[in-house]
Amino acid sequence: MSFWNPLFASISLALEIAGILLAMRAILIARTPQSAIAWSCGLVVLPIVTIPLFLIFGKSRFTGYTLFFLKTYVLRDGAVSLREF
Repeated sequence: MSFWNPLFASISLALEIAGILLAMRAILIARTPQSAIAWSCGLVVLPIVTIPLFLIFGKSRFTGYTLFFLKTYVLRDGAVSLREF
């Protein structure tokens, strides 16, 4: 029985550290404040469930929105080219 206690503690600690690091990433890449709070709370409180979900569904699509904005508004006016970014 003494073997399982340190093993369980080290796995729990590793999951919690991974959850905290991914929560910081979620705050930086989230599109809305609500999703940032939801992901970070879930990753810190229940990392064993939320880490796989975040790795599957948490990908930021913000780059696509930025490129769409550049092509639609900025480049249409002729003010900036994509090479400057």
